[in-house]
Amino acid sequence: MRIIISGAGVGGLATAQGLLAAGHEVVVLERGELQQAGPSGYRLRLDSRAMTVLARLLPASLFTALLASGSGRAVNQRLTYLDQRLRPLGSTREGDRDVLTIGRGPLLRLLAHGIADHVREHRETRSFQITPDHVSITTTDGQTETGDVVIVAEGAHSPLRRQLLGDTGGRVLDAGMVSGRVPGRAADLGLTGIADALRHGYALATGRGGFGMFLSAHDPVTGPAVDPTVAGPIQPDLEDPYLIWALLGPTGRLPGTDAGQSVLRAAVEDLTRAWHPDIAHLPRLTDPVSLRRVALYAAPPVPAWPTTAVTLLGDAVHVVPPTGGIGASTAIRDAGHLVDALTGIGDRPALLNALHQYEQTMRDYADDIVTGSIAPLRWQHRLRHPLVYTAVTATRATTFALTGRSLPLPSRN
Repeated sequence: MRIIISGAGVGGLATAQGLLAAGHEVVVLERGELQQAGPSGYRLRLDSRAMTVLARLLPASLFTALLASGSGRAVNQRLTYLDQRLRPLGSTREGDRDVLTIGRGPLLRLLAHGIADHVREHRETRSFQITPDHVSITTTDGQTETGDVVIVAEGAHSPLRRQLLGDTGGRVLDAGMVSGRVPGRAADLGLTGIADALRHGYALATGRGGFGMFLSAHDPVTGPAVDPTVAGPIQPDLEDPYLIWALLGPTGRLPGTDAGQSVLRAAVEDLTRAWHPDIAHLPRLTDPVSLRRVALYAAPPVPAWPTTAVTLLGDAVHVVPPTGGIGASTAIRDAGHLVDALTGIGDRPALLNALHQYEQTMRDYADDIVTGSIAPLRWQHRLRHPLVYTAVTATRATTFALTGRSLPLPSRN
């Protein structure tokens, strides 16, 4: 079969790798360019389900290079909850959730390894047309690609999603995010409070007024899952260490999504002025290019639709806010189910049955993942009142300090 994938993101490239290995003809349409060398975006967390899928879809040497390009389970054990002065409020054990953390750039470059010839860059999709024998995609430059299946993997706000289901699939949440990346290690930068908070994984510092800040460190050089010096024939893609912070808060109290870097920096400095000095110092240490103001979206319940030769995966069908840290893993999970469904399929009736089964399987877990990703935002919202914040944080900090045990905390899938 000839399969057209719209979108060369994590889910699209993982699907392409698997389908090519299964013997299908694959073409990937990407509105931009394949990820080039250098830092891009932030690190991603891949859970055990995603890693199991990638181990199956990728050549063994490529999977080993992936492991050698990220940090393993030993450095990603807990999510610690703190107040704005970095006092511990409790923690949740991550279990096998964070099997690998890897930079977005390295992950995309590795997923494209060996299949770049199948990617058509600068091809932005406009619409599709289904006939009894085939399906075609028209791009904004007027060109057409024809195949047996179209897989929409181009993220939220996809025009193909809108054509298929009548909506963009994401509702805007009443919370926004400003994020940045600080080159280096917390201890080397003199940020001893943050370094201590991140000893066992990630942290969420809860502030007043409904604000909170996610903190994490990415350092694959000192904590790789596989020793890069013995990884094999494919060179690992290692990033230099950096800290990641993301300030979450009510949309109305953050700059607009079109705000410039200087405005974003000033806003974060103002909002965190009364926080722990390490946090208040982060905006001045941040790489200006990395500063971003992000609107947060979450998918409504995934609808049931009549199966056709056009299907969806990843954020195109169940967009999640980054607060869950599960978007990339879920897209890879989708890819695994879809590749399994399409392996060995030859005729149109069998194809439609296989796509229907994939869509049913994906619906079984998608809604729970979206709900779990919103949990940290609900936690912040509950603490927005000053009296509630003071009472809850004081009680939790005292309980944790005296007993070492956490009162119930938000859960994530």
